[in-house]
Amino acid sequence: MTHQKWYLQKKGNVVSKMNGETVMFNMKNGSYYNIGSVGGDIWEKLMQPVTVDEITSDMIMKYDIEVQQCYKEVEAFLKHLIQEELVEVRGGLTC
Repeated sequence: MTHQKWYLQKKGNVVSKMNGETVMFNMKNGSYYNIGSVGGDIWEKLMQPVTVDEITSDMIMKYDIEVQQCYKEVEAFLKHLIQEELVEVRGGLTC
């Protein structure tokens, strides 16, 4: 049995595409963010609960990136989104 973390967008953000990049406004804290095109791809994945493994797998298929580097960058990006209260973490047990 393992403890699986799932990540999901928090409500209350206004998101738009601008010149191929994703920008957003967090209505809760009044901050603007430009998360770029790759960040936008990850943000779209976060519309439904998703794991780091699922995000990383998709990013590796879409972009030419090494597996360990991808994991590192996805985890850092998610950590930033969590700190900014843009993403929530859910936990669950899997067998």
